[in-house]
Amino acid sequence: MRRLYATLGLALFVCSVHPAPANAATLYLTVRNTGTPATADRIIKLDTTTNVETLVIQNLGSEYDSLILDLTGRIIYDVENVAQLRRVNANGTGDAFITGTGQTPKDLALQPGGGSVLVAELNQQDIAKVDLTTNVRTIFGSYTGGFPEGIAYNPITGQLFANLGNVAFGVTPLCANAGEERVYRLDTTTGAPLASSGCIQGGLDGLEYDPFTGQLYATTFTGGHIFSFDPTTLASVDRGDPLGDSLDGIVSDANGILYYISRNDANPNLNSVNKFNPVTNASSLQKVIGGLDDVAVLVVPPPPPGVPEPATLMLVGSGLLAVARRRWPNKK
Repeated sequence: MRRLYATLGLALFVCSVHPAPANAATLYLTVRNTGTPATADRIIKLDTTTNVETLVIQNLGSEYDSLILDLTGRIIYDVENVAQLRRVNANGTGDAFITGTGQTPKDLALQPGGGSVLVAELNQQDIAKVDLTTNVRTIFGSYTGGFPEGIAYNPITGQLFANLGNVAFGVTPLCANAGEERVYRLDTTTGAPLASSGCIQGGLDGLEYDPFTGQLYATTFTGGHIFSFDPTTLASVDRGDPLGDSLDGIVSDANGILYYISRNDANPNLNSVNKFNPVTNASSLQKVIGGLDDVAVLVVPPPPPGVPEPATLMLVGSGLLAVARRRWPNKK
């Protein structure tokens, strides 16, 4: 994924792969219908220190999928069942339609500078670009035979990565075995694949760049593994099978913790958000919340010694600030 620091809407890229530790994180999460109307179809805020949940918005019948934060801290999110991109203030006010999307909108990524957002349109087999000033949607890249999900920028190099499914380009053959997919590096202007990882089994879903380790991280929905990727070579390492069988969105707090969603589609009330330490490969439960689907994170740096509370906020999520997730075409 990527990282941005924002001060009253002004952003600068992270310059170090080892930011100062001990930042507090607030998560923003989408909750889909689990059969329990009181907990369904909502966006919530979760304080990772107290585990207290706060409702942002709720709209029964809306299949909220992915969400990110823009440079002013507003939530940009997509609604899968009505193919919409929307925006709402973090306190739940000002919910507004941005534009319609292609079929089955999934992961989002804020582009460098924050003026536009990329939308993975799974069953449309493309990634669209939406200008956040004009609300105009254009096709950024088309991937026949692929099913785009996770999208991530490296904010230090400006490189763009995406989970596209199983797509051939140049002399690269398709993955030979069912369920195998690749992470691709994309041209930032045309969206064309430039390079790819090896074939990964399990259905790549969320994708995130972590500045603490300087690596990309992806979840797999089938089998529930976390993989890391060298952003230069795209060589991968299987980080093992953390908590849960079906992993979805993943984000970094840029201080050595990744948060990821574990789904249990047989019993969605057991869905949870978990923490993953990329140095030790250890996972731990953050909180069980029925119906969880995707996650974005707001990180507030601690004040320097002798300095009062900072005005600087770091916005993080799977996209440029964003989240990332991946699912098969028939997954909810």
